[in-house]
Amino acid sequence: MKAKQGQSFCDLVIQETGDIGNAFAMALQNGLSITDSLTIGQEIIPAGKENKSISEIWSENNLPATAITN
Repeated sequence: MKAKQGQSFCDLVIQETGDIGNAFAMALQNGLSITDSLTIGQEIIPAGKENKSISEIWSENNLPATAITN
């Protein structure tokens, strides 16, 4: 998956797996810290167990983007 404008690492964890508990597994998989800033288009490999009922909420038109600043 690729980071879009305004997305944090944790946004991508929720978007792809539906469980913030997967943050450490994804960070290790990608050689990142859960607090690292992402660049637009940065590739992240999903890891951990998926909670499909939650991840389905985050479709292409409803992506989490909590790193947006004014």
